[in-house]
Amino acid sequence: MKTLTQHIKERLIINKNFKQETFKPNNKEELKDYISSKVDELIKNKDDIIDLSNVDLSLISQKPSYDKSLYQIFREPLSKIKNNFITVDVSNWDVTEYDRLDCLFFNCQCVETVIGLETWDVSNVKDFTGFFSQCSNLKNVNVSGWKLHNAMITYAMFFGCQDLKTIKGIDTWEFDDINRIDMMNMFYNCSDLTDIGDIDYWENVVGNKKGMFHNCQQLILPTWY
Repeated sequence: MKTLTQHIKERLIINKNFKQETFKPNNKEELKDYISSKVDELIKNKDDIIDLSNVDLSLISQKPSYDKSLYQIFREPLSKIKNNFITVDVSNWDVTEYDRLDCLFFNCQCVETVIGLETWDVSNVKDFTGFFSQCSNLKNVNVSGWKLHNAMITYAMFFGCQDLKTIKGIDTWEFDDINRIDMMNMFYNCSDLTDIGDIDYWENVVGNKKGMFHNCQQLILPTWY
């Protein structure tokens, strides 16, 4: 029987062989509509991966901060997927100009795996509130190498991700010690979480930690909690 990793690699090879034309949305609504069209394709073809690696965010990135939010862009389109768990490929997304990524995948209960997050430059992002909140079937996340130099809040970032067992690379995050980050409810009810690596070095950046590891019964908690 194939492992999940083998399955994902095979699906990506298939998809990458059919090179997609770059899509450059002018605004958040155009991006949501595009994601919705990809969901329709997935449902029609009975597929299990949405390849969004061809999305170029540069036109949105040029807009004023208040006008380039990616807030909940996935929730409505992915709500059309019933009784199926999918992989979302967001490789190559350039989020360098974004200062908030709050609720990006909020309540996307069909999402099992997200590919490409480890390539993102999130060094300017201040707000990660609810990034994966209520993604109750999320199993695979790789956030290796993220530099949270401007981060101010990771409130409820993985709230309710009850099937998530490991978070690859979270123990490689870089911070600026001058910031105290609100991490309230960050891993709240991640009941299957068993490994996030050694994050004892977070001690100097954690601000509000209330409920941070609530019901994380299988996790070895950091010494400062």
